[in-house]
Amino acid sequence: MRRGPLALAGAALLALVASAGMEKAKAEETGPAQALAAARGLVASLGLPGQVEDMIGQLRGPMIAALRQQAPRLPEAQVAALVDEFVMPEFRAHAGEVVEATVAIYAGRLTPEEMRQIAAFYAMPVGVKLRGLMPEVFAESLRFGQAWGARIAAAALAKHREALRARGLNL
Repeated sequence: MRRGPLALAGAALLALVASAGMEKAKAEETGPAQALAAARGLVASLGLPGQVEDMIGQLRGPMIAALRQQAPRLPEAQVAALVDEFVMPEFRAHAGEVVEATVAIYAGRLTPEEMRQIAAFYAMPVGVKLRGLMPEVFAESLRFGQAWGARIAAAALAKHREALRARGLNL
């Protein structure tokens, strides 16, 4: 069965939330309130709330496309309006969960002092510059990774096509 972009995005979000839930439990067991406070300062210095908002915005297009496949007779503008009215507000209402999950992850892996030092770095001009470059670097890295993965997968399938067919995978 082919999975659409919405299903992949949903799976990625579920994996993030599941792993963050475990980290949050760990932080609550072992980390004092100051660790969580330092982690909140760190994620704020990283601009995470804005990044989450951007991520939510990027889900809109694939979500509209996926829903149009479910209801192909509806015009795209109507599906977009429905997504904007019913779905996007839910994502935005729960955006804080992603931030808090990330807080728990950092609190479970770094000391409060380490988090304060990292936050201080991101307050410096070079840290501000780095934070500003991160979306561009991430996007370029993602494009490279996708092209790389497609190239390696195609080569592997071509190289092993007969062995795969012999074992029931008809390509």
